[in-house]
Amino acid sequence: VTGKAFALVLSKRLQKLAERVLPESQCGFRARRSTTDMIFTLRQLQEKCREQSKPLCIAFVDLTKAFDTVSRPSLYKILKHIGCPPKLLQLIVSFHEGMKASIQFDGSTSDSFEVKSGVKQGCVLAPTLFGIFFAVLLNHALGDADGDVFIRTRS
Repeated sequence: VTGKAFALVLSKRLQKLAERVLPESQCGFRARRSTTDMIFTLRQLQEKCREQSKPLCIAFVDLTKAFDTVSRPSLYKILKHIGCPPKLLQLIVSFHEGMKASIQFDGSTSDSFEVKSGVKQGCVLAPTLFGIFFAVLLNHALGDADGDVFIRTRS
């Protein structure tokens, strides 16, 4: 319980940092925003394009298991780049490094193994960390990044 309360305090600080980098169009993992907002925006965009006889291309991306795919070294680099205070960054790193997991199947439990990628599942920090990571990744993919951070991942 103490760890979760501490993570909640860190999350509040991280959310303030995230608001500086998340694009206005990103509603995921943000307070007082929902998929309903994005559906409304999409419908408005469709209607405007139809009225003006303009083409509209839409891509829906399935982010299944997205939290598991975050490259931690890239995430830490991004956090540093966007101005995350060193002590906050150090605490985020300590929450994630050295994580262990085991697999339970048919009444048996495997030996534990180190989890080396992804953000901590179930942690209140995870959605905000992923949101920051994804926003920078998307900016880079769209060519809007300022070139100081390059993300390279393998799956």
